[in-house]
Amino acid sequence: MKRTPLLLASLLLIVFAAGCTGSQFVASSGWSGVAIGSDLVYAGARSGRMLALDVRNGEQRAAFPPEGQDPLLGLYGTPALANGVLYVTGYDGRVYALAPSDLSLKWRYPSDESKTQKSVGGVAVAKGLVVYGSDDGNVRALDASTGQKAWEFKTGKAVWSTPVVDGDTVYVGSLDHKLYALSLQDGKPRWAAPFQADGAIVSPALVTKGMVIFGSFDRRLYAVDAGTGRERWHFQGDSWIWGSPVTNGLRVFAVSTKGAVHAIDINTGSGLWKFDLGSTAISSPALVGSNLVVASDGGIIYVLAPDTGAQVSNYNVGAEVQAPLTTDGQVVYVNAMDKRVWAIRMAPRQEKVWETNTEPKKK
Repeated sequence: MKRTPLLLASLLLIVFAAGCTGSQFVASSGWSGVAIGSDLVYAGARSGRMLALDVRNGEQRAAFPPEGQDPLLGLYGTPALANGVLYVTGYDGRVYALAPSDLSLKWRYPSDESKTQKSVGGVAVAKGLVVYGSDDGNVRALDASTGQKAWEFKTGKAVWSTPVVDGDTVYVGSLDHKLYALSLQDGKPRWAAPFQADGAIVSPALVTKGMVIFGSFDRRLYAVDAGTGRERWHFQGDSWIWGSPVTNGLRVFAVSTKGAVHAIDINTGSGLWKFDLGSTAISSPALVGSNLVVASDGGIIYVLAPDTGAQVSNYNVGAEVQAPLTTDGQVVYVNAMDKRVWAIRMAPRQEKVWETNTEPKKK
C-alpha cells in the first residue's frame, strides 16, 4: 500500500526530533548521497561514519571517525570532494574537512566544543569557500583551507537545503518559505528581496539558462530569474518536492514525495508527462546517458525515457532509497536504507557492479 506524504512527514519529524535526546544519541537513519573520486567513492553509513569505498569492488578502505572512536550523530548531507579535500556535514552541526585517501581530519568547524545546531543539508564548495546551512537558520561560509568562518547570513528559520553556487552567487532555500540569493564573497543579498514561496524549501536548486529551479512543500516547482528573483513560471505538482530537479536542457524532471515523476517544459513550465513510482520518494533523480534514473522508498530503481516517460527497465535493490542518486555517467551509486551501497552500471547495459554492507563488522 502506498504511504501518504502525511505519514512520510510524521516519520521525518520523528527522525529530526530524535536529535534532541543527547550527545550519545546515534541516528538510526541517514540518507547521505555518494561523492565520486578517481579510485574511491564516499558514502555516509547509518552507523554515523563516513566511509571510503574502493570504486572497483566496494571494499571499505577508510572510515571517519575511525573504528574505536565514537561515531557522528548522523550523516544526511552528501559529501563534497573538491581540490583534494572531502568536505562533510554532520548532523551534529559541524563541518569536517578530510583527506580523501585515508579520511584523516584536516580541520573541523567549530574547532572547539561549542554547542551547535543540527545540519541536514550538504555543502557547496567554490572559490576557496565551503558554504552550508544549519538548523539555527544561518547560512555560513568557511575558508576551505583553514575552516575559519568567512561570513554568515541569517534566514528566518532552519536551513535544510544544500546551497548551490553559480558564479559569484549562492542560492539556498529555508524553512521560512524563502529562496535567497547571496554574494559568495561576503554573504550579502543579491536580490532586492528573497523569493517567497508558499511552503518550506528543502530542495537543492538547479541553476540553468538564467533560471533557478527548485521545489517547495507547497507542491510547486518554481523557476525564478537568477538575476532578479522574479518568478518566470511554476508547475503545480501533487505533493511536496524534496529532492533536486535535473534537466537535459529541454525538460526539467522533478519527483514528488507522493512518488510522481514529472517532466516539465523548461521554457514554459508546462507538464509533459507523469510516471507513478508506486511509492513515496525523496531521492533526487539522475540523468545517465540518454535515460532518466529515479529511485523511491519501494526499493526499485527505474530507468525512464526522458521524451515519453516510458519505462525502459528497472532494478530492485530491495530497500528504501532516500539518498540522492549519484552517477559518473555510466554507473549509478545508491546508498540504500538497509545499510548497503550499490554500484549499478546503467550504460551500455544494466548490471550490478558491486554492493557492500556498511554495517560495522562484528569482532
